[in-house]
Amino acid sequence: MNVSLHFPGWGRTASVAAGLVVSAATLCSAPRYQFTRTLTADRLLLDGAMDPVQPGEVIGLEPGERPHLVLRNLHGTRQRPIIITNQGGKVRIGSENVAAAILVDNCSHFKLTGDGDPGLVYGIEVFRARGQGVQIDNFSTDYEVCHLEIYGAGFAGIMAKTDPQSNGRAVRGTFTQYSTHLHHNHVHDVGGEAFYVGNSFWASGVPVVIAGVSGLFPADLVGVYVHDNIVERTGFDGIQVGCALEDCHIYRNVVRDTGLRNVLHQRSGIQIGEGTSGTCHGNLIVNASTNGIVMLGRGNNLVYNNVIVNPGTNGIYCDDRPGAIPGGYIRIYHNTIINPAHYGFLTANSAGPNEFINNIVVGPHLDPDGGEGRAARAEDGARLLAIHNIWRSDVTELRFADPARFDFRLTAGSPAINAGTNLAGRNVDEDRAGQHRSADKANDVGAYEYQAPPM
Repeated sequence: MNVSLHFPGWGRTASVAAGLVVSAATLCSAPRYQFTRTLTADRLLLDGAMDPVQPGEVIGLEPGERPHLVLRNLHGTRQRPIIITNQGGKVRIGSENVAAAILVDNCSHFKLTGDGDPGLVYGIEVFRARGQGVQIDNFSTDYEVCHLEIYGAGFAGIMAKTDPQSNGRAVRGTFTQYSTHLHHNHVHDVGGEAFYVGNSFWASGVPVVIAGVSGLFPADLVGVYVHDNIVERTGFDGIQVGCALEDCHIYRNVVRDTGLRNVLHQRSGIQIGEGTSGTCHGNLIVNASTNGIVMLGRGNNLVYNNVIVNPGTNGIYCDDRPGAIPGGYIRIYHNTIINPAHYGFLTANSAGPNEFINNIVVGPHLDPDGGEGRAARAEDGARLLAIHNIWRSDVTELRFADPARFDFRLTAGSPAINAGTNLAGRNVDEDRAGQHRSADKANDVGAYEYQAPPM
């Protein structure tokens, strides 16, 4: 079974090449769970402190509708996580009277998944909440959330963080959130971010007074994986990750129509927030209200193989914040950026070197004779190396396969073929489609390496 996503107003069904057709077989491998217990639709709370749950248990959610669900004090192990999934049909959860449709409170080593029925791509549907669709907090760590459809939340689709507490708990150094794995979800039509992972104020501390205490610094996250999600029509940023100190990876997501509430600093496609280092690659970002990707400059960030279409300001923007890694790099490689209102890449990050290499930037305002500065710009003392990029004002000159259908693979005769420098050893050895880039000759520019048709 294939699920084709037809985007209203685009006048077409998106193509496989653009990454917008999702195979149900890929999303839902239909594991044969051996359920250890079933929560009936009228049971809204499972608290391991009152009703002990053992590591490795598989908890089935009875199909049907319930206003909310609270999962509390559930603790599996790395080898034997607790699994909560739909059992034999679709589970619908939501109410305008609850702060969170699903609240996960003080849980660890668990998996919340909607893959319990082989006939359903998203077996858990969260359809309404005053605040969050799914809220995971209060020292929750080491978890996986997948195969959920979430919409109608007043704020975030999934909020995954534990904020500082006035008693000194959950501040930096006392708690670390490990292994946050969010994948194969469809989050759309929410008032805030689709994914809000980690606190926003790593550098300066939470800007509110909590029980008379101010300046509390939020906990770090280690091991964040946000991938293969579909994000559509968000009030704020599409995906926001903060405080992810190491091992953070945001990849293969489709993100479109973000920042619709037009709130300042809340309008990007993907935000790599304060305190975050890692990779952002293989994403398709369409119609971000401002920047396609924004980075807040901790450093040691690698952004590659992304396709960014119609960003309201810049394709990619970077500045810096206190606590940046001295000399930490910003590497922007092999991206395809179409029709940015301003620049392909704008950086105000002076904490370390900024590199913009092997990228395509296309926009009607770009002058082919205007130099690389028309595609990338540095300001406020930032150091920028911009080389081997292609910038054009006319998209047809690049000979993309089908740009009207968001297919930006290269075809024969494209000026991007063999126009780049070889970046072997920089962890960009594959293109957006998984094709290998040559290790010993010039690479193609942009997110895709040209593949000659079979003879």
